Amino acid sequence: MPATQADTKVSQYLNEAQATEQALIQTLRAHIAMTPAGSYREALEEHLTETREHSRLVQDRLGSIASGVNLARVAVWTAELGIGLAESVTGRMLAIWKAPIDLMRGRSGEEKLLKNAKDECASEALEIATYEALQRVAEAVGDEETAELARRIRADEERMLARLRQEITKLADAVVGAEVEGRPTYRIDRTGAADAARRAVRTTRRAGRRTAGAAADRVAKAGEETAGTVDAAGREAAGATDAAAAQVEEAGEQAARTARTPRRRSQTESRSRSGGRETNGRSSGSSSRSARASASRSRRAADREPWPGYNEQTVPEVRDALNDANQQTASRVLEYEREHKDRTAVEQAAERQLDEKG
Repeated sequence: MPATQADTKVSQYLNEAQATEQALIQTLRAHIAMTPAGSYREALEEHLTETREHSRLVQDRLGSIASGVNLARVAVWTAELGIGLAESVTGRMLAIWKAPIDLMRGRSGEEKLLKNAKDECASEALEIATYEALQRVAEAVGDEETAELARRIRADEERMLARLRQEITKLADAVVGAEVEGRPTYRIDRTGAADAARRAVRTTRRAGRRTAGAAADRVAKAGEETAGTVDAAGREAAGATDAAAAQVEEAGEQAARTARTPRRRSQTESRSRSGGRETNGRSSGSSSRSARASASRSRRAADREPWPGYNEQTVPEVRDALNDANQQTASRVLEYEREHKDRTAVEQAAERQLDEKG
């Protein structure tokens, strides 16, 4: 097969793979939004990241092949690329159109999740077949780079399919518990959409606190600058008073005897007022510095780990530790996570511990 024809055929199958990846990205995003936290949602979130990477790799390979196409084949290449883009757009639109239907099907939340998982198994099987065909075509025309890419991605899809099949067993048991035994477990307030909304609120609050902290620092700095200005003005006024007193002494001995008592009283009062202003200035600066130190101590307290080595612990390790934690420790973990780590699974464990201890 001529090189240009081989490139065109490989590109056709790469475009098909790209279309399935784009459609799956939309489906996974919709399913994550309606799935509560747990092993099933973790699998979907991890595979969404993986699928985006697959899409990027396929797109890069398409670009590499396109850069070497002979000008004589530009027209044919353009037509093939147009078909591939149309397939990708069509797959994405079908996924978007299907998402609202996924929300409505099934009587319970548990059954919706089970049906979603079954659909995801079908999608993974389609992707496995797509990459198996792409690998075979690439090998047949001597395109080892594309064949290796297809092998790597297919291995990821096979692992995801096996993981989904394990989740289906648990999801089916949950359907029986909810609809047959009357023990529902599905919580809409724990879904991906609800968690995303809570994260957005926390982000807004943190931004507000940072803005307020910056404003407080500016006010404290302005207070210190004002206190310094008042202190300097007091020293200048005292100096002027001393100079005026010296001039009075030079007016003559008699005038000095007559003016000595008022002048000394004037000097004493001026210095008293000046000293008062100096004291007030220092007091104002000290108060501002004290307020800033207190705010800094509060921020340092909020930044401290709930326990030594906390930042190095994984999510499962923190959750195990929370099982024996008191209410104060659980509260500190929740506040620390919201301020610094933002790990949904840890926040949920801390909230459950607070509910139980409360």
